[in-house]
Amino acid sequence: MWLFGQFLMTPVAAFLYGVNMLLRTMQGMQQVTSQGVEVMMGPNALLATPAGKDVLETQLSASTAVNTDSGNNRITNKEETKLNGNGPKMTDPNQAFCNPNQPASAPCLILWRYKVLFIRRDLEHAFPEAEDLIPNDVTDITAWKIAEFVQQMGQCLVPVPQKWRAKRFAKKYWKLNCPEEPTEAQIDDAIEHNKPIYLTGLDEDDKKFLRLFSQQMASYQRQDPKYEERQIEVLEQIRDRIR
Repeated sequence: MWLFGQFLMTPVAAFLYGVNMLLRTMQGMQQVTSQGVEVMMGPNALLATPAGKDVLETQLSASTAVNTDSGNNRITNKEETKLNGNGPKMTDPNQAFCNPNQPASAPCLILWRYKVLFIRRDLEHAFPEAEDLIPNDVTDITAWKIAEFVQQMGQCLVPVPQKWRAKRFAKKYWKLNCPEEPTEAQIDDAIEHNKPIYLTGLDEDDKKFLRLFSQQMASYQRQDPKYEERQIEVLEQIRDRIR
């Protein structure tokens, strides 16, 4: 009786196995089609179609945690979508994540959230927060971003903090309209009427009070410079095999 039952179950098991293989084959063909459309028509072409949107939603719902640690923070794909706005339009479902601690020879981009701090006593200030994608071969983000901040001051892009305005700290570096030197009366008028004042520099002794707070938010594989050429080669190989 047992042998007879096993004999009846064999065709059912074979049928289920065939259905499973068919589904895997269809998924593989769908991925190849998506890559082909992206290469030939651009990365946003697929998202413009109903089928592309369905693929996008499916891949987003199946997203897993990104293996990027920064202190006690662990960001997931879903959390990243919330940070960037509402909906999948801000997230590329085909984006492959990478480990930012891997060797520099393996190209990787890290999304950093950071802000420049000034910690001199009674003049403490946190400048506006910013984000940037930085290659993992940059070994010292602190030195880079502080140097960039100093450069921005020279371009009249850094407003003078309110606490500094009240104490007239670093007043010799203040500008109202770069590169013109403001008069004392113009500075008084700007402070009184809360007009924009820009910081164009700091003394060398004060620059040592600059610090950088930074946080790794996510990591991404850096695109190969010849990515599109290789995708076209793959599509040509598929075409030749079909023929």
